[in-house]
Amino acid sequence: DSVVSIADQVARDVAYAFAQKEDQCGFLGDGTATYGGIVGLKNALLASSKYTAATGNTAFSTLDLADFQGMVGQLPQYAEAGAKWYISKKGFNASMAALQEAAGGNTRIDIAGGSVNQFLGYPVEIVQVMNTTLTAQTSTDGLVYFGDLAMSATLASRTGLSLETSNDVYFTTDQIAVKGTERFGINIHERGAATGDSGPIVMLSTPGS
Repeated sequence: DSVVSIADQVARDVAYAFAQKEDQCGFLGDGTATYGGIVGLKNALLASSKYTAATGNTAFSTLDLADFQGMVGQLPQYAEAGAKWYISKKGFNASMAALQEAAGGNTRIDIAGGSVNQFLGYPVEIVQVMNTTLTAQTSTDGLVYFGDLAMSATLASRTGLSLETSNDVYFTTDQIAVKGTERFGINIHERGAATGDSGPIVMLSTPGS
């Protein structure tokens, strides 16, 4: 009885599902069919674009300022202007937000206002498909990224979001089938190198112990 609002809800849900898949492909893709053959940042970046946290810093809660400052220092100057942090919400609150709140000079007003999505002077983008494990995890890539994602990767949309309906598929149950389609590709084209200078985005990895 409420066709328009239901259509809006379906379109929104489909758009959210596609956005999540794009993030999964772009950040986690390993080249398999699960990710449409796309290799994402976690598996595309080479050694020069990786920064390993200090020994013992194997959980979000044990990462310290020196780890994050090391990532900032490793990023090339040319990628500075558009640089951002990319991290999951759990990871942000267990590491960056905790470090900010632990800093001296906080008042009740600061605590009441909560943490802003900014760290060390750079914006923080929350990416929910990224690592959310709060316990210790050794030799793990992709906890945090820092840099200019636009300079490192390209997302191409071939057809955009398309919705189609059919009254025939579920004719016997008086239901309408809704199909959403999208064609996109992601290419991580600036990956760094085996040795030398980092590319325009730096990935944080945890040490082996």
